[in-house]
Amino acid sequence: MRVMITGVTGQLGHDIYNELIKRGVHREDIYAPTHKELDLKEPLDVLEHVINFFPDVILPCADYTAVDKV
Repeated sequence: MRVMITGVTGQLGHDIYNELIKRGVHREDIYAPTHKELDLKEPLDVLEHVINFFPDVILPCADYTAVDKV
């Protein structure tokens, strides 16, 4: 199974990544780009990453925490 995780630098994404490893998912089957590598506000960037990695599952763990700076 190939898994893509957004928000891996946050608490939830980090914990899910570690749990997948503990459950036997190989590191090469987990794609966890940082916010610098993948801009979730750019649909074509997201599409390119999904097409290149071709995950079975996408776990959206990214969030926007500075809501007062919108």
